[in-house]
Amino acid sequence: MSQTAFDASGFLRFDLESGRIRSAMEEDLTLVPRRLLGLLTPGERLVAAGREWGRLHGEGLAREKREAPIEVLADSLGGLLAMAGMGRVSVEIRGDALLLRAAPPADSTPETAAASRDLMAGFIAGFLTGIDPAGFDVLTLSGDSGEQLFWAGGPRAVARVRGWMTEGMEPLAALDRLSRGGAP
Repeated sequence: MSQTAFDASGFLRFDLESGRIRSAMEEDLTLVPRRLLGLLTPGERLVAAGREWGRLHGEGLAREKREAPIEVLADSLGGLLAMAGMGRVSVEIRGDALLLRAAPPADSTPETAAASRDLMAGFIAGFLTGIDPAGFDVLTLSGDSGEQLFWAGGPRAVARVRGWMTEGMEPLAALDRLSRGGAP
């Protein structure tokens, strides 16, 4: 999906007199080198922080664009992640779920990739929950050539896919099975 629909203009405001960067969501931001991301500890705390960050942006988009089609939501999500420096993100719409393919920036290390993965998983789940409070869960899957895959769906669908993967099914095969109504 093309990310051209996302408009980043006006998202960041630089106040050089006070030394602040603010987002359109009134968040205080800091620009730091990507290598510092590798100092963050991957895990549930980082996922939870990402979820809260994403929820704020999802709620903002929901207020701004009520009843927006899923294509607009997908473009906004991919654009926000790219603008945050998380890499090139493409979003595929699969029924009522989203599959995000994240290609990490070229200078990623294993440490920055792990922290980025958990932060993105939380952000995606929070963003979608901010739009639809019924909630979304996110499965983090490995992709080809360093690509990270995130599949976002309803909690019951994610539980089914996770169960099939635990039984040994490949992740994309499990997603395909779900799209066929759970048939083997």
